[in-house]
Amino acid sequence: MIWAPILSSDVEHFFSIGLEINSMDLTERLKMDRYLDPNGNVVFTERFLVQRGVCCGLGCTHCPYDPRHEAGNKELSDDVKRTIKTLNGFC
Repeated sequence: MIWAPILSSDVEHFFSIGLEINSMDLTERLKMDRYLDPNGNVVFTERFLVQRGVCCGLGCTHCPYDPRHEAGNKELSDDVKRTIKTLNGFC
């Protein structure tokens, strides 16, 4: 598994994002790689997991693959594909 380092200066920012993440839609989550949940755990978003390119099968909260949580799966869910296509059209 790949772990991205979080600097101590980022902790407060990521924690505040974690408190709001459940109200964010997929479009917003695709703009960030990770956040801290209220328990201090690093949670990877769809963006990070898509960039990784393959499902780890460990039950990630924001697993972008379909079927979800199937190790080795590289097929993105239709919702994620559609949202990425929409975002790329505006870049």
